Amino acid sequence: MRRWDTLALNQFHSRAHVTREGLTDLTLLQQRHGLDYSQYLAWPDFDVCQFADAKFLASALDNNRFGTASALGGTQRLRSFDNGRYYAGQALFYGAEYRWNLTDEHTPFNIYVAKGVRTDIQLAAFWERGMVADHFSDL
Repeated sequence: MRRWDTLALNQFHSRAHVTREGLTDLTLLQQRHGLDYSQYLAWPDFDVCQFADAKFLASALDNNRFGTASALGGTQRLRSFDNGRYYAGQALFYGAEYRWNLTDEHTPFNIYVAKGVRTDIQLAAFWERGMVADHFSDL
C-alpha cells in the first residue's frame, strides 16, 4: 500500500435475544393483520394474493419466534442491496475495502451549487459477504 491509501476490514455480527415469544398462532396473526381469504375468492389474481399473504405470515411468524437482528443492505453493509433487505434473528457480515488516493490536495472551490474544499480523489474497490439466519448455527 502507498502512504495515503486506506485498507479497511470490517466484521459485523448481530443477534436477537428473545425474552418473550410473540404471537405464533397463524389464525390470530391473520386476523391481526386483516388477512381474510374470503375477500379474495372473486378476484382473478386469488393465487397471487394468497401466495403474498402466506409469505408475509411466514416472515411475521419467524420474527415473532426468533426476533430480528440488525438488517443487512443499505449504505453500511451489503451496499448493492436496498436498505434492510435481509433480516432474521442472526446476521453476519464480512467486508474489505481498499481506497486508492489519486491526489492529496486541499483545493477550495466555489461553484453555483456547491462550496467547500476538495481534499482528494479516490478509487475504491470493495468486497462484501453477508448472511442471515434464524439460528446462529445456520450462519
